[in-house]
Amino acid sequence: MTHAARRCLALLAAMLVAACVSAPPVDPFSDAGRTWPQPPAVARIEFVTGFRTPADLGIRPTFWRRATALAAGASDDGMILPMAVAATPDGQVIYVADPGAHGLHRYDLRRGRYRRLQAESGAGLASPVALAVDATGRVYISDSASGAVYTAGPGADELSRLPLAPPPVQPTGLAALPNGDLAVVDTHEHRIRRYDIDGRLLRDIGERGAAPGQLNYPTGLWLDPPSDLLVADTLNFRIQRLGLDGDVLGLFGRPGDGSGSFGRPKGVAVDSLGNVWVTDSVHNAVHLFDRRGRLLLALGEVGAGPGQFWLPNGIFVTPAGLVFVADTHNRRVQVFRLIGGPS
Repeated sequence: MTHAARRCLALLAAMLVAACVSAPPVDPFSDAGRTWPQPPAVARIEFVTGFRTPADLGIRPTFWRRATALAAGASDDGMILPMAVAATPDGQVIYVADPGAHGLHRYDLRRGRYRRLQAESGAGLASPVALAVDATGRVYISDSASGAVYTAGPGADELSRLPLAPPPVQPTGLAALPNGDLAVVDTHEHRIRRYDIDGRLLRDIGERGAAPGQLNYPTGLWLDPPSDLLVADTLNFRIQRLGLDGDVLGLFGRPGDGSGSFGRPKGVAVDSLGNVWVTDSVHNAVHLFDRRGRLLLALGEVGAGPGQFWLPNGIFVTPAGLVFVADTHNRRVQVFRLIGGPS
């Protein structure tokens, strides 16, 4: 046996031993950090962590992934252009839509596993920009460039295209409804399209305009159970609350750079207390409003530190109060926690 062969066998043996040693579980969300508002005010939001790679979440590569990297050269599993983030109801599986990586990052904290999902046969997605997760843990991802929406069940190895008829032109924001229907923002057509579980179009909500119920290049979408849809009406510089039949249930926001105003509202989410969280990609900020649209708190400025952003987009809140923000041009996701009351 040659010297090179003996070295390879020794390396593989060492990797096998390392693969059999179980590392202690890591909770990446256990450390508190900076809080907002600043003292002496009562803290309402705390910074928890930020992550870009699986290692940042305590996820180690599997033996076979390390073996493949050894043979083909190490690959970077880090985010490139994260646009949206979502998590399963228990918060144990995190998804990040990344058009820079042409796919979907899946971080399984329970199993300590990472995988980048693409379409059938390994085809990359052109522009994955938004996510939704239903009560079963099934994930939905929109590809704004190809006019498609994909889905994957828990533990799936690839994404499957949904047979939506007619398909949206530019799908962005998504919301999975309790009865299996799917609401899809069609930014190009200035509307929200609601499809049934078989992909048939049930109704359209909205049209282009500035009146209540009308939309102007909408983007983010969030379901506030049981049936309210909150949409980031981006170029109307506002958030609208709509019923599934299109009724206007409320709206707030205005253009500008002052308190409670928007430059480009992109992501929207609602926490368990009814607070509405909004990302503003122009102001590099996250705004917190009460259910009526009154500003409670704003945090953020341009930068790369905790609570600083560079073109933030998607936002997601878990039932336990963790707030995930896709900090797009900082190539990371920041995680916060609501620690105060609703006011």
